Amino acid sequence: MEKGEYLLDKILDVFFSKNKTKLYVLLAVLIGFILRVIAAINLDSSADDMNHALKALGIIGTGKLTVWDQSNSLYYYLMDLSYKIFGITQFASRLPALIFGTASIIMIFLLTKQLFKSDKAALISAFLLAISPWHIKNTIAEMDVTALFFVLLSGFFLVKALESNELFIERKNIIFAGIAIGLGILIKLYVLFFAFSFFLFFLYKKKNTIKTSWKSLAIFTLVGFILTTPSVISEYLLYKDKGFTGIIPANTL
Repeated sequence: MEKGEYLLDKILDVFFSKNKTKLYVLLAVLIGFILRVIAAINLDSSADDMNHALKALGIIGTGKLTVWDQSNSLYYYLMDLSYKIFGITQFASRLPALIFGTASIIMIFLLTKQLFKSDKAALISAFLLAISPWHIKNTIAEMDVTALFFVLLSGFFLVKALESNELFIERKNIIFAGIAIGLGILIKLYVLFFAFSFFLFFLYKKKNTIKTSWKSLAIFTLVGFILTTPSVISEYLLYKDKGFTGIIPANTL
């Protein structure tokens, strides 16, 4: 079967399958996307919104790993990439939040289904997030929605790892969970607290088999840490040279 025919079959399956779960998820995503587009176009600019939007301008060319008042700079790279593709507009500054906010609807569905084994619970979660006023209101040039997407993604892979009976599958999902949490930390430092919570959750769930699962826990920690080392090293060198760090590490420590 050609790729075009395969894709068409998948699309038709969404609409004509007796199980309407996929259709309802698509509907939730569509509603969430439309509401976030409206928000991105119409929400007034706040001080923080303008501050983040301006900081992202041209940051890809600077090679900066950290931003003094936000620590990690990955989100600004995403925003600057949006500027380069769509031009320097307010909508372009909010595009990463729009994309990852919409993608979070899918992730909350998958995570809830993985946890509770219930399509109904997962669909309720997806629809609640799709119309969440807080979530929609944060479709601006701030990184919280994007950081939380990676928290959800990491949680999804972590739960899959915990439920796996095969060591290879467990380790593969643990690596993905570590990558996701590491990317989240590179966007917003407070994701570290979620990483610590996931660490304790894995430890609790594997308390009876920790002798065989400690390597998976070590892999999760190591992969997440490797992705954060550029920012950690940058802050360390700043402290060594100037005697101070950025605001976020200083407040955290």
